[in-house]
Amino acid sequence: MNNKKIAITGAGSGLGRSLALKATNKGAEVYLLGRTKEKLKKVASNINTKTHVYSVDISNKMEVNKVFSKINPIDILINNAGVGNFDQAENLSKSEIDTMIDTNLKGTIFCTQAVLPAMKENNSGVIVNIIST
Repeated sequence: MNNKKIAITGAGSGLGRSLALKATNKGAEVYLLGRTKEKLKKVASNINTKTHVYSVDISNKMEVNKVFSKINPIDILINNAGVGNFDQAENLSKSEIDTMIDTNLKGTIFCTQAVLPAMKENNSGVIVNIIST
């Protein structure tokens, strides 16, 4: 991972945070992406080198394209961001379902679409889909 550029969605906590720490320890330049800038900054403050913070709602295609236009090309995209409402199916509201689909499915697709052209042009790149919830 030495000198690789890695973008991690959902990097403000949990698995995303752990992946960011591991990647920087292996020499990668890491782009922390998430909705809450304060959480991302806190993660970045625990990593002394090669981190960049971008607040982005991955369910918003325009926001995703704007961020990736600044950081492309990258070597690895880790689609880790995910939202879950864990209740019985009959108790889930339309709004909760829409939020899960917009983040977990559309957000993953939007981020993937944003990096694919540069990866194809460079004939190189890795996309990892985790969607951690």
